[in-house]
Amino acid sequence: EASFDNENNVAEFRGRVVVKDPQFTLTCDTLTVKLAKDRGGIEVADARGNVIVVQELQDPKPGQQKAIGRAGHMSYKPASGDVTLREWPSIQQGINNQVATEAGTVMYLKSSGESRTVGGSKTVISDTAKPHE
Repeated sequence: EASFDNENNVAEFRGRVVVKDPQFTLTCDTLTVKLAKDRGGIEVADARGNVIVVQELQDPKPGQQKAIGRAGHMSYKPASGDVTLREWPSIQQGINNQVATEAGTVMYLKSSGESRTVGGSKTVISDTAKPHE
């Protein structure tokens, strides 16, 4: 389902929403997009419900892995390329998984692949190596 509010330059998409952008791939339940006043691009995009964002790094540094963010709410501002995750967010990069321990924790995922967490969280490291026999 899609609707557009012409007066306020807002588009809303509902259902199993999938967005493929050069910066990331996003899936969510609802996506609200606010267009710039001149409609020359997106001012901000807000995703809600079962948000999963997979960051696509354009020029990854050696050893740098793509990031997978999960949350109840995500905001994206194309001007900076940064993603903000709220409502029990988590960010997984390789074997490292940063997980919120409080509902109010906020995680920022920069377009460079760097992340920052504000609020309670824990790091879970999953060793996926096979045991030596």
